[in-house]
Amino acid sequence: MTATNAAPAAPEVSPPPETSPVPPEVSPPPEVSAEIPAEIPAKISARLLKWYDAHGRKDLPWQRAREPYRVWVAEVMLQQTQVGAVIPYYRRFMRQFPDLGALAAADLDAVLRHWAGLGYYARARNLHAAARQIVARHGGEFPARFEDIAALPGIGRSTAGAVAAFAFGKRRAILDGNVKRVLSRYAALGGRPGAAKTQAQLWQVAEQQLPKSRVADYNQALMDLGATVCARAKPKCDACPLAADCRAHRSGDPAAYPARKSGAVTGATVTGKPARRRKTVTMLIVRDRVGHVLLVQRPPRGIWGGLWSLPEYPHRAARPAATVARSQPSPPAKPPRSQPSSPAKPSRSQPSPRAKPRPPTPAQRRRIETWCARQLNLRVQTGRALPAFTHSFTHFDLDIRPLLADAPAGNPAPRMDGAPHLWYNPSKPATVGVPAAVARIFERLKVAPE
Repeated sequence: MTATNAAPAAPEVSPPPETSPVPPEVSPPPEVSAEIPAEIPAKISARLLKWYDAHGRKDLPWQRAREPYRVWVAEVMLQQTQVGAVIPYYRRFMRQFPDLGALAAADLDAVLRHWAGLGYYARARNLHAAARQIVARHGGEFPARFEDIAALPGIGRSTAGAVAAFAFGKRRAILDGNVKRVLSRYAALGGRPGAAKTQAQLWQVAEQQLPKSRVADYNQALMDLGATVCARAKPKCDACPLAADCRAHRSGDPAAYPARKSGAVTGATVTGKPARRRKTVTMLIVRDRVGHVLLVQRPPRGIWGGLWSLPEYPHRAARPAATVARSQPSPPAKPPRSQPSSPAKPSRSQPSPRAKPRPPTPAQRRRIETWCARQLNLRVQTGRALPAFTHSFTHFDLDIRPLLADAPAGNPAPRMDGAPHLWYNPSKPATVGVPAAVARIFERLKVAPE
């Protein structure tokens, strides 16, 4: 393949789990009922809309024109990603793909390049596939029927409801993470959020609470209330318009709702965060005689799915990092309190504790060169090691050790068991997307190419 260039990627967003982890088999507090109460909670729409008129978010980029395509792109980006992280990506994406036709006509590589750093790359692939499906089946017009929206790749019931309500004014409920938390607390639903029974209960409450008018504003109000007031760990009940008859608030421990997900257990009750896995790879900067760098396209599934990355020489299997959780004797029967969870932020590449380059030993170099010959079909000579750093994902840390490797003239074409590959030319405009961690390595090469 001809040489090309890879786009610098923004820091990667790695959204957190929706709830803080706790030990498995922890029962809800005694006063929590796993069933929907016989007396359905009072209607909340009037109070919620009054609060929204005074405090809600009304100037988000996708709110300014309730055009179906713009709403749809925003709702897909917002799946498991917070608003503040989405806004800059959304603006750049809309500049490049201003309408559905432009997205459908684009190459997938171009779409992934403009998604690079936002994480969960299956969303970008589904968005692209859905755009082409709309062109093929709906004549390029975004479908207005809920059933047709829900049939698009990557669209579930909640996202379909959001698009139907926000873009078409349909009376449809939504159930994203913030809404689940608000409704779980208001109705005191103690089941685990991911359980099918709990999901059915939440949908029942969500449908029952829908107003007959201003459904779009009501849905936005629910999300805003969950994001700004009904927070995971420290809900601001004194500022909540629903506090007067919120059953979780009246229980005295609103943060115990919804039930938390299971965490790590080592024979005792565990507090704090579970152990994180840690993986170490050597990223090989394989250069040809004119300075082009070999890139390999990653599989669609897994981290950095579909992006172009450096060949990775594996070290050992992923292992738990030093845990920040501590085992303690089981306490007396007491409702577990939610632990604070960090908001979704761009994942950070930080210098490793071993950031100073440690040149591979001669034996390690021989193993890496042998691996390149077998896995890449390339004879290489390993060179300088660049500073190591750690790139953090939601559930594990990746220790990256960049290593230069020169492929002399006369090498056969690379072979990577069928994986697409190309030679990256740093002097030409970007055409493909690379992970933020790889973009960082390329920036280092520009500063110190030799």
